[in-house]
Amino acid sequence: TGVQTCALPILGPSLLSVWSGVPANSLKELLAYEKSNPGRLTMASSGGYAHFSSELFHHMSGMKLVVAIYKGGFPALVDTMAGQAHINLGALLQSIPHLKSGKIRPLATSGAKRAASTAPWRTVICW
Repeated sequence: TGVQTCALPILGPSLLSVWSGVPANSLKELLAYEKSNPGRLTMASSGGYAHFSSELFHHMSGMKLVVAIYKGGFPALVDTMAGQAHINLGALLQSIPHLKSGKIRPLATSGAKRAASTAPWRTVICW
């Protein structure tokens, strides 16, 4: 008779992070680095919403990035931590456990306002 919900999509902030070998500690520094090295940076992206977000950032920032599509957020994050990709825009919850390793560096989060869990990092909009 009626349709019942069996699952809800999980929505949450994304984290823009870079491989530790990228000489940028802020989004402003990343933009400056890319301008002096156009076309040399690779952004790891997974499909669906994350890919849309990556392409939107790529377009709005004016950066000349190579966008590599992965079969999921975790493979994209792993390749960023290994230096195979330079930039990752992925789920915050997926990225947080790996920040302590020092292999990726957080630059900014998505959203119009800082969330309590992301207080140390500026949002992309703030830049």
